[in-house]
Amino acid sequence: MTPAIEAELTLLKTEDGGRAVPLRLEPGSPFYMPHLVIGDPKRTSPSGTLLGVAFRRAPLNLAPGDTATVRMDLMYHPEVDYRELTPGATFTVREGPKIVGHGRVLKREDSGAL
Repeated sequence: MTPAIEAELTLLKTEDGGRAVPLRLEPGSPFYMPHLVIGDPKRTSPSGTLLGVAFRRAPLNLAPGDTATVRMDLMYHPEVDYRELTPGATFTVREGPKIVGHGRVLKREDSGAL
């Protein structure tokens, strides 16, 4: 099974450089597959190791500036080293070089059963 994490995620407000449109994770919507970069969520440089994730589809409509609990599959495991994504780890969410949010890992499930 693919490992997964549960995290508290905050999208940046549009005026702070975040997304212009809400993030929709409803069933039937396209997958959302950004990159996470481990480290201080206040860091604004685009440097760091990019970790590809796939957000699980769920009935969620997250507007810029909002916070929610989300589940993400660590989709490139075992080829990519995700060991730093443990409870308490903080990260930024990237769409290409653009930082659109930040979060904190709440749980990790290495069987993908979250």
